[in-house]
Amino acid sequence: MAKNRVEVIIGGEIITLVSEENEAYMQKVALYIDKKMEAVNSSKTHKPLNDHLKSLLLQLNIADDYFKSEEYRDELEDSYEKALDELEKMKEKGEKLAERVKDYNSQLEQGKRYYEKETAQLQEDNVALVGRVQALQNELIQDRQTQSSEMDYLRQEVNRLDETNRDLQEQLHYARRELEEYVSTLGEGAEEKKKVVNFKGR
Repeated sequence: MAKNRVEVIIGGEIITLVSEENEAYMQKVALYIDKKMEAVNSSKTHKPLNDHLKSLLLQLNIADDYFKSEEYRDELEDSYEKALDELEKMKEKGEKLAERVKDYNSQLEQGKRYYEKETAQLQEDNVALVGRVQALQNELIQDRQTQSSEMDYLRQEVNRLDETNRDLQEQLHYARRELEEYVSTLGEGAEEKKKVVNFKGR
């Protein structure tokens, strides 16, 4: 891989860095070291620090940042693991919820099919019932018409019988009169005991 050469400023000195990293990254690292050196040089102590102690203090500050970043990384990893666990639990809950939703949808579909079937059956029964009611109404109308015809016929028969009865009563009346006249003519001057026949009609 090609090497990159980058000039950076650290501690007021221009230094050429050679690395496989890109220029932006090397400038970032150099700026970090420069700030750390500036912090060491500007630190207030009871006595002046020589170059060895400054270098040691710089290394300690860098090591401190490193360990803190490691702790932060460990915390992030723990948080990441916990988040993964929570995500897994949520995933399991989601799968269970999806199963319940699937069951509910299945029950809803079954209920829908049952309702549609019952509705169709009720509609069919309603059509049959309407047909039956119509047939009964037609039968009732026919029965009424038949009864009306029979009543007319019975009235006519009653009238005819009344007329026949009146005719018979009249004939009976005439026959009784003729019989009485005949009996009276037979009984005049006869020695035999008269036999009187009394006939009463209706």
